Amino acid sequence: MTSSKQPFELPSFYVPWPARLNPNLEAARVHSKAWAYEMGILGAPEDSEDYGIWGDRKIT
Repeated sequence: MTSSKQPFELPSFYVPWPARLNPNLEAARVHSKAWAYEMGILGAPEDSEDYGIWGDRKIT
């Protein structure tokens, strides 16, 4: 079904297997958080929320 407002038609997506989470998700989160601290995107955990671009709670 195509709406008159949408200039394109999306194909129907069929995948013969169920959706699932990547088994490496938690390890990737830990690695990403450590990387963000190293790059200065996040402040050190003991620092205030004002240090760094994002606070610890925003990335998790």
